[in-house]
Amino acid sequence: MAVLNQIPLKILIHTTAIEMLLTILTCYTMAVYDGHVQPWLPTISECGVYPPEKYFFRYGFVIGACLMAVQGVATYYALKSWAKSKTYLFLVSVASFCLGLVGVVSMKEDGAVHNTTAVIFFLCSDVNMALTTWHFWDSLTTSSRIVKTVFALIGSTVFIVFHFQDAFLPLLGVSASIYLAIFEWSNVLTIIFYYWSFSMDMYTLFLALTDAEISRPPLQHKNATAPSPLPCLSQHVTC
Repeated sequence: MAVLNQIPLKILIHTTAIEMLLTILTCYTMAVYDGHVQPWLPTISECGVYPPEKYFFRYGFVIGACLMAVQGVATYYALKSWAKSKTYLFLVSVASFCLGLVGVVSMKEDGAVHNTTAVIFFLCSDVNMALTTWHFWDSLTTSSRIVKTVFALIGSTVFIVFHFQDAFLPLLGVSASIYLAIFEWSNVLTIIFYYWSFSMDMYTLFLALTDAEISRPPLQHKNATAPSPLPCLSQHVTC
């Protein structure tokens, strides 16, 4: 735990977003190179069906889901909003679990499980973006409020448009497969960049830094005559 205390939360947020983006782009590149999908425009799920890209897809999504869950819990407490609502924690937990299942079970292995967990992931994430922006509003910077509001609106709009495809397909003039691919890519990227935007609010907060540690007086060394200038962040013991 002492090691985690030394990792800025901002670094975790950057790592989560970059890991997910690299996983998706790597799998897409490999799938196109091996001729498993067409360059324009496969769904993200289609980029994780055949080897060798399916192994990167599986492990990358599981790691990304774990990072997203840790980031969600850490952000929740860092922004001191636990008194307002635990809905955020529930949605992040369900979304992370479903994201991991999407990576583990490909659409070829079990399409029903893959598609169902994907829809639940999108639903929880899109609802979470809207609720989080509202719940954390007072804890966010002005620029962060604008960015999160934009991403939340995009996510909600994309999700609604996708589920009324019978009405929008004729207007867009594209096939159902392209329509699904546009939905997947736009919604996934929106969700990734939304969570990434929390880096604008974290500054130098640490993973295990608690409200008590921020407010308590500086700790003293046993043989020291003057108080130490800063609280001990690396351990939950007397420095």
